[in-house]
Amino acid sequence: MTESNHFLEEQKNPMNWSNRTHGLILLFAATFLVTAPSTALTSTSLSAGRASGSATAQTYKVERADISPPEELAAPVRESMAPGAARIIGPDGPMFEIWFRKVVPVKDAAGAELGIAYPRIPGGTLFGAVRVLQEFRDYRRQRIKPGVYTLRYALHPTDGNHMGISDYRDFLMIVPAAADQDLAPIAFDDLMQRSRKTTGGTHPCALSLLAAEGAAESPGFTLTHDEASDFWLLHFSVPWQAGGGAPSPTKMVLVVVGFGPEA
Repeated sequence: MTESNHFLEEQKNPMNWSNRTHGLILLFAATFLVTAPSTALTSTSLSAGRASGSATAQTYKVERADISPPEELAAPVRESMAPGAARIIGPDGPMFEIWFRKVVPVKDAAGAELGIAYPRIPGGTLFGAVRVLQEFRDYRRQRIKPGVYTLRYALHPTDGNHMGISDYRDFLMIVPAAADQDLAPIAFDDLMQRSRKTTGGTHPCALSLLAAEGAAESPGFTLTHDEASDFWLLHFSVPWQAGGGAPSPTKMVLVVVGFGPEA
């Protein structure tokens, strides 16, 4: 019997057609019940895989490393650094090591200003040094290659190009060690130009500083995670010294892992 004759025969015998259709429906339902659990398992596994790749799923920690500042630093810069570094360790091992100055020179006084966490630090001040052990991204998601760099304090401009990048204007600019040879403050435009040499791109490279109000009192270095911004925050203390006064330990907070909203 041809396909067309078979179809005509089914039309003449509605009961035959109905029975056959009913059988097909039962077969489809049975097939779905058998395969559904497998499909659900695959979907769950995929969701878990995506979640495990999120930034918040990564774990970071800090440890004190009793090591000397890098030899790649110019002698005056190296000698100004306090012994011991904050070593930041990520999912793939040590990422970078940060040294801070023995004493940070500051102004005698400075009025509070909205959006500035540390108004007493003069712009362009040498603040520390960092040895990058594995490539990472700065606050603007720019790739920082392994090497040795200095860190200098600066405030980002208040022009429209920088609105919304951070609650605070305070940053530590990343400068190649070879482009930073002494302790003298560096003028803003010159500092930005030197920082651009870190990547060779059009933007300077930086790490964001946040206000330390409410930061936990703890000797040495502490790393905490801010879930709202997905920032990993390094809490530390450095001596500030104004004029000929005695150094005064001051709490500070640095974003070591995390990106700005406009990055």
